[in-house]
Amino acid sequence: MNIKRFIQNRIQTLLEWRFNRYCVRLESTNIKRLRLKELTLEEKQGVKTLWKTDDYLYHRMFKTLAGFDARYVSDAVFLPRILRALNPVDMARAFENKSLYAILYSEIPQPKTLLMAVGGVILVEGKPVSKQEAIDCLTGRKENFIIKPTHDSTQGQNVKCINPQKDNVANVISKYGDDYIVQEVVKQSEKTAVFHRDSLNTFRISTLNVNGKVSLCNILFRCGRNGNSVDNGGAGGLMCGVMPDGHFKKTAYDKYYKTYTETDDGVRFEECYILEIPVMVELVKKWHGERLPHVGFAGWDIALDENNIPVMIEVNLRWPGIQFEQLCSETPLFGERTQEVIEYTERHPLSLLDVCSI
Repeated sequence: MNIKRFIQNRIQTLLEWRFNRYCVRLESTNIKRLRLKELTLEEKQGVKTLWKTDDYLYHRMFKTLAGFDARYVSDAVFLPRILRALNPVDMARAFENKSLYAILYSEIPQPKTLLMAVGGVILVEGKPVSKQEAIDCLTGRKENFIIKPTHDSTQGQNVKCINPQKDNVANVISKYGDDYIVQEVVKQSEKTAVFHRDSLNTFRISTLNVNGKVSLCNILFRCGRNGNSVDNGGAGGLMCGVMPDGHFKKTAYDKYYKTYTETDDGVRFEECYILEIPVMVELVKKWHGERLPHVGFAGWDIALDENNIPVMIEVNLRWPGIQFEQLCSETPLFGERTQEVIEYTERHPLSLLDVCSI
């Protein structure tokens, strides 16, 4: 090995360690509050053999709440290396930027865009307008609208439902900087509205696209609580696993791992069934294969509109969640393709750009 490559490897190792510590600190705080079961020596060996790690925190959580399986993937393994190998950061940044959705995913049903800001330039139907014209356009609306950043809106951060008759539109826009998008509110299906009527309740469908094959990883349903307009678990919502045939799991979780068998309004999760789920799964698999062949893992946020038609709200590529997705579905992320993903990762070493990007 030449000196240049040796130095590169050392830098990469150090950056991965830094990235790993950041990820674990970010994602594992609430896990550490639980009374976790210990792993047996055999279970520890299974995790270590498969994932080359002796960090067992996430597997202890899965064992405690869903049963042990060495194939469960922890954030400590997934975020620093596997995700970056599957989704090179330059591709992930570009293809999850919401300002490009209308171009990249033009044939996929999406919420109607009212305006967007790109690098400080405000566009309405592709034409630049002044900030005051944008404010006038939104202030004159009778219906609510959604505003959110065009990137880095993880866990529903800064996603707001605005009432132009009550909220100060100028103040709202001023808080979103140079890059944001404003969209019409999707009128959701009665089938999802029953869980919580004040939020657009969505399905996170995760798909894997490796070696020319697209497959389903898992399905997570999210619904809001307490009048919140955001359904995401990180924003206080509930998360429940859904089986590929459309039946819901019995137990839902909040972000603190507290369990629920029904919503605040008494809707029991295990009694719910949505027949459109198989159609949604086939659609996102098709979209992944056709629109994102160069990206290995995608977390699709899909809503059912008032006509029960699937609508793509977002596609998550840089920081897609995997822990509640696995926990709620009680299914390891990659299932029978776990070894295939590990081998793919080993064949695709990370660039320094991928490792440095947090």
